[in-house]
Amino acid sequence: MRPGPNDRGLPDPSAFIPWTATVERAVSYVQGFSCVDPNRVGLLGLSLGGFVGTSVAANDSRIRSVVTLSGGMPDPVAANLRHMPPTLIVHGDQDQDVPVMEAYKLHNNMASKGLWHDLEILPCEGHLPYQTYKEAVAKKVLSFFDRTL
Repeated sequence: MRPGPNDRGLPDPSAFIPWTATVERAVSYVQGFSCVDPNRVGLLGLSLGGFVGTSVAANDSRIRSVVTLSGGMPDPVAANLRHMPPTLIVHGDQDQDVPVMEAYKLHNNMASKGLWHDLEILPCEGHLPYQTYKEAVAKKVLSFFDRTL
């Protein structure tokens, strides 16, 4: 149940089941590579992928850190949030596709539970791809993964 091109709402939460299962299988697959430290797996999700990434990270202890760009966390996952690895939340304050309120909701939920995260709101930026802060965001994401993995 994927949203249509003009649908700005999140899909039915049941649609996340196959997506999160696919990410969980991908983590298992990547952990099997000889060149990968299976204890240093992070996720990066963009837009809807950010919602999927945070959903997986909240329920899979193998994930050591997560970045969501112009994403958030589905309300049913947020309502039951108990665990979350270090999380970087980046969002444009002028995003018309995924309202910046989604970033603030995730931030507030994690802060209220004392969960480690960093919130970066980009002034005058819309949805991906970021225009003004492209290099700064790339550096921040790489630095974040260097610190947390």
